[in-house]
Amino acid sequence: QDYIARSQVTRVYGEISTLRTAVEDRLTQGASISNASELGFTNSNLVNSGKPTVTAFTNGVGTVTATLGGNATAALTGTKIILSRATSGEWTCTIVPAGTGYKNKFTPAACKKS
Repeated sequence: QDYIARSQVTRVYGEISTLRTAVEDRLTQGASISNASELGFTNSNLVNSGKPTVTAFTNGVGTVTATLGGNATAALTGTKIILSRATSGEWTCTIVPAGTGYKNKFTPAACKKS
């Protein structure tokens, strides 16, 4: 059932990736960013607490982190998908697996596993 875990990682990556546009928009407006709700994120049943955590994006640098849980398969529980923005505006994706159930093939092509 690896395909289920892979599809869940891909889905959550897609869900939080949409927040990059909202972050860029708020930074352009000079607005502060403190949570995913401000960015228009609705709950995900695959993310702990339903929403990712968002750092303050001081000087344009910040992160959006989704911790898999909820209805995610047990192999993914606790795994983090982290989108990081650098001062230059470049975004990177890092996967931080939890436990031993995570397999490299679950990692989306746009992300690296730490």
